[in-house]
Amino acid sequence: MSLRQVSIVWAIAVAVGLLAWLNLQTSSTQGLVDALVLAESPAPADVRGISLRRPDGTFRFERDVLGNWWQTEPFRHRMDTAQLMLIPETLQRLRTVARVELKSGQGDVLGLPDPDSGAKSLATLRLDREGGPSIDIELGRKGIGGRGWLRLGSTGDVLVVDDDLHQLVLQEAPQTWRDPRLFGGIGPDTTTLAREIGGERVELARVGRRWQFLSPVQTRADAEALGAWMSELAGARFSAVLLDQPPDPRAFGLEPPFAKVLVADGSNASTSLLIGDRVSGATADRYAMIEGVPSVVRIDGDTVLSLLADPIQLIDRTGSGIDAADIDSVRILTADGTVLIERALDGWTFSDGGALNTASMAQLLHVLLDEPAIDVTMVDVYPEELQVASIVLQGRGGRPLDTIRVLREPLTAQGLGRLGMENGDGVIRVLPKGVALPLTKIELSR
Repeated sequence: MSLRQVSIVWAIAVAVGLLAWLNLQTSSTQGLVDALVLAESPAPADVRGISLRRPDGTFRFERDVLGNWWQTEPFRHRMDTAQLMLIPETLQRLRTVARVELKSGQGDVLGLPDPDSGAKSLATLRLDREGGPSIDIELGRKGIGGRGWLRLGSTGDVLVVDDDLHQLVLQEAPQTWRDPRLFGGIGPDTTTLAREIGGERVELARVGRRWQFLSPVQTRADAEALGAWMSELAGARFSAVLLDQPPDPRAFGLEPPFAKVLVADGSNASTSLLIGDRVSGATADRYAMIEGVPSVVRIDGDTVLSLLADPIQLIDRTGSGIDAADIDSVRILTADGTVLIERALDGWTFSDGGALNTASMAQLLHVLLDEPAIDVTMVDVYPEELQVASIVLQGRGGRPLDTIRVLREPLTAQGLGRLGMENGDGVIRVLPKGVALPLTKIELSR
């Protein structure tokens, strides 16, 4: 026989022997009890804490005042409530098959040693409930035929039960009960978003109802694009827990990290995700760790791409963020002179008289406020030589609201180049080829 065949034969022999031994021990009992293990098992909503000791460690889970569940030992981590509540749900329907009358020392075989022996059972489970005593359960080994052994408390009867609870708390790793979301608190209270790669930091902050870039430039953020990115952040999840309490995060490229993503809210609560090395050269998946949580997780390549999206895609692509209703006058300065347009009761008019074409004025405001750029370029030095006009949007009393500098690409054999707009933020928003922007009194009169 091969070693594998010998092992299988021995395993069968042990299982048959254990079953025969159990039959002898339970022959004097009531046989199939077929009753709930706990007649008054707590409902999941009444459970406020769960303690679990397994061969691989001790874990503690607690419910906060908002109803969220957290692992508090061996370290703090947000839990998936639905997964964790499978424990009390399983206990509610767990049924007894038989009671076992054990003689001294026989419990060791079942993983439920005598309480006086000083030895530990295979695992222990405690459920703390509101307004009632805690429930203590000692779990022994699994048997065959979908059965397992347990004891209520340390002195209660040993019961043969369906092995659903054993499957849940012994076969499954507690790490699988964790909430896989990387950022659990993204929403209306979020005030700061930041991303850092190789020392280059991109930071955005909510200012009133709008989002603004704070670095690398100070400019407006595109509400729609930013909303899509925040949705990506809210939906980002790790695909697996790889290692808890790593001895050296540097082995995973997490100290220092390849990249870092931060989310913060108005109460100064923040979550920083550290992104490390690739898991292997054949995949775009990377190691990651939430700062302050000693657990190395795996995030897939698509999630990495969404978290580290090019920040330039989040810049507002329109020429100005001013609301058209707030504009009382428009001052246009070109090499040909200055044109002042003022709001009148029935529309717009030149300040010095003359016929103003309504369609041309509408085109001017549309290009300045609504026309999205097809290209966005950040510049360290503003190209003064390309500027063809400066447009000041003014509120009541001539108060300046925004100044937009208009640029045009150099003349080529194909004709005039594209227009660009910049309003003091070092960001040039290039308009689609062929977009017309009336800048002189003659153009606005046509």
